[in-house]
Amino acid sequence: MMPALLWLLFYNVDWDKFRDALMENPELYDVDTDTPGISGEGMKPEYFQKVRLINFWGFSNLVKEAMRKGYKPGNTRVAMFCPGRTDQGVYANLKIDGIDGTDAQDVSRAQMELRLMIPDAVKFIHDWLPGWKNAVLIGASPILGIQDTRVIVGEYVLTLEDILASRRFPDVIAIGAAKTDNWDTYELIYPKGNYDVPYRCLVPQKVENLLIGGRSVSAAREAMMSLRCMSMCAATGHAAGAAAALCAKRNVTPRKLDYVLLRDLLLRQGAYLSSKDG
Repeated sequence: MMPALLWLLFYNVDWDKFRDALMENPELYDVDTDTPGISGEGMKPEYFQKVRLINFWGFSNLVKEAMRKGYKPGNTRVAMFCPGRTDQGVYANLKIDGIDGTDAQDVSRAQMELRLMIPDAVKFIHDWLPGWKNAVLIGASPILGIQDTRVIVGEYVLTLEDILASRRFPDVIAIGAAKTDNWDTYELIYPKGNYDVPYRCLVPQKVENLLIGGRSVSAAREAMMSLRCMSMCAATGHAAGAAAALCAKRNVTPRKLDYVLLRDLLLRQGAYLSSKDG
């Protein structure tokens, strides 16, 4: 399972100073540039001069140097972003490995251990992150970021290959385009286009009268790293709810539901089922 995460919210973050540091000392303030960014050219320092709301992964060189000097940043790289207000920042960096999100004792242990890491993380932030020297901690996540737990084995299992190939399916119920973000390795993979999620991913193979939406749909682990984002959870949840209503109305099981009826209902309700719809 992927690591459990704890995010910290700060205010009084100087994002302009952060942007300038990336340009002035790119060797120390390194950016993950080995994966495509929104522009298709990678997350180069110049990119952050153009955007108001920053979403950043990097600083592996800086973290190594800080850890060599005894600091404990909570991870091997830094993930941070601006949540909306331009003087606020989220340090999305505290993680603990080996947590089973379905086990209450494991989750409780992770809650305690991650919160004990906060003072060391704040010291690292103030001493090492450009623009964060005077940042003030105002909150921590009330619950852990559990990346993955159980998923069903459905009539179809969506794979990373499907996502990267922008695969189309005749029973599409949602369109995805989110990157896969592996918090084990900080590897980001951006699809070159969008991809279909088939209705069969919502239908368990061996259970009748059940539909699944959200983070538990039928997908391989690598594909779930894209499917588990909030927009995709909303889209698959919408489809599952619409399908359930049609099944109840027509007295059929989800496995026997006429997909055309579901497609027409989703389109009437404003769902995007192809690039032409948007």
